[in-house]
Amino acid sequence: MIWASTREGSITYAGPEWTAFTGQPLDAAMGDGWLEMLHAEDRDSTQAFFKKACASMAAFTVEYRLHPVDEAYVRVVAGATPSISPVDHSFIGYLGTLNEIEGQAGVTRNILGKAIIAPPSKATTPLTSVDIIADYLLLARATAQHAGEERLLASLDFAISEVMRRLGYRTAEAERH
Repeated sequence: MIWASTREGSITYAGPEWTAFTGQPLDAAMGDGWLEMLHAEDRDSTQAFFKKACASMAAFTVEYRLHPVDEAYVRVVAGATPSISPVDHSFIGYLGTLNEIEGQAGVTRNILGKAIIAPPSKATTPLTSVDIIADYLLLARATAQHAGEERLLASLDFAISEVMRRLGYRTAEAERH
């Protein structure tokens, strides 16, 4: 599932999969409300790590336990890349994914400076067209960075900033109605 935040770390967008997965209404998840769905033992450390990432404006990967609807806590991984304004090159926030971790393979707990984009599980697969586009862009960026294809990053970063703009527009439209 896709999410977006401000540069301070306030969640401004969560895909509709959030509510289907956690049962928490989207409006309750905004800002820092999403933290209520984390395991109590993971809440403070996850929030501190997220704030540290925001302060450094770096890509990141963070793993924690999340409470899905009618189930015990499950392990999830969030990977995010900073969104940079193509106009003035300022940091505007994060575009990220959140996916359930099935098994232990290939995921490291918390990494600052690198976004690991885990494949979506059945429950966290994006549902809307913009979320699907965002998911593919984030995966493409993580793959390009890992492969050392630095010349592709600027184009992918521009596309990510456009998706962030679109998500912001959709959120503003929903609030007006």
